[in-house]
Amino acid sequence: MIAALQPNRVRRTYLGGGRIDCFTGYRPPEDGALRPEDWMASTVTAFNGKVEIEGEGLGRLADGRLVKDVVGSLPVLVKLLDSDERLVIQAHPTVPFAKARMNSPVGKTECWYFLPGTAPDACVYLGFKPGITREKWVKAFEEQKGLLECLHRIPVQAGDFVFVDGGVPHAIGGGCFMIELQEPSDLMVVAERFTPSGREIPEKKLHGGLGFEGMFDVYAYEGLTLDEICARYVRRAASPRGAAETGPT
Repeated sequence: MIAALQPNRVRRTYLGGGRIDCFTGYRPPEDGALRPEDWMASTVTAFNGKVEIEGEGLGRLADGRLVKDVVGSLPVLVKLLDSDERLVIQAHPTVPFAKARMNSPVGKTECWYFLPGTAPDACVYLGFKPGITREKWVKAFEEQKGLLECLHRIPVQAGDFVFVDGGVPHAIGGGCFMIELQEPSDLMVVAERFTPSGREIPEKKLHGGLGFEGMFDVYAYEGLTLDEICARYVRRAASPRGAAETGPT
């Protein structure tokens, strides 16, 4: 079945959304809210940690039916995401962790496919560098210093694909325009108290309901080299000769 979907712009704390306006031809209402994501096909609600809107994030077909009522037992979350600034560093739970600690049958493993319009200098940050322990990460969080330096910076371009396991710390850089496919939840923990443009992250959004000690249980403290991270999680756009490239540019 092929069905048209209504625009479904969702509030987030970071700047962006202009590329989605151009891509879809739809501009969200100018009410002061930041809506840099379109949850095109969504069976789940968004969590912002402060002011919640009932049903926000649930996708609808053009005829008004909810996506979740149409797909039944097949949960889904597919987004368009446009970042005018770097997103805050975050991590999402695995399925076992989500079931045990967050009252959810799913975690939030995700993947990103970068679209034309992604800026030439776009990048993402992914995975702990070797030597980053839980103790070092907690200290960096408490001091709010050196957090980004603990992760690998990876340049990206249109056509690249990045997979993000549950537990792996990451941040999407500014200038990224992507389709994001993920387990259908909005579960996360956030390592930065403020966005790069200075917007404060609500405390409940920081720890995801786990508390400030429990939030550090989400992270996978596996230090990998840049080559190891890219080999595991990154697939480059096909080269002019058609061969897929792997690894940092």
